[in-house]
Amino acid sequence: MRFFISIIIILLILPLAAAVSVTTTPTDSVHGDQVTITADGCSGMAFIRIISPGANMIDAQQGGTPFQISYNTNSDPSSGTYIARASCFGETGEASANFCVDTTCAVEEKDDPPPPPPGNSGSGSRCSSKWSCGTWSYCNASLKQTRSCTDLNRCV
Repeated sequence: MRFFISIIIILLILPLAAAVSVTTTPTDSVHGDQVTITADGCSGMAFIRIISPGANMIDAQQGGTPFQISYNTNSDPSSGTYIARASCFGETGEASANFCVDTTCAVEEKDDPPPPPPGNSGSGSRCSSKWSCGTWSYCNASLKQTRSCTDLNRCV
């Protein structure tokens, strides 16, 4: 009997240990600053997306966990609240954290599922992203390329 109780406790705790988290440092910055974004808690690869105040995906990178990227705020001319979203390959759920450029913002982390697709009242179905991406930039000093992408279904 104790064996079965132990198994049940492990099964209840396991999803908590595998939950992804994301942090941004600093949370308030100006153009020209570097923002460090860290995703942690994945059992495998982590995926970080940066969403501009205009709701465009302006950067996406992947790596092992914990995974950390440095974002140069000069990469996008927009001022306002940016969203860093992190998810784990092969796992459900995602986390997000805000950071602001040229403005002060209240920062909150949340683990919300994506909103329902347009026209859906939230009847339990999940939003499916449909990405439209521009061309890749030239390599920067770190030999990385970026491109802007927009979720046509506005899931992000």
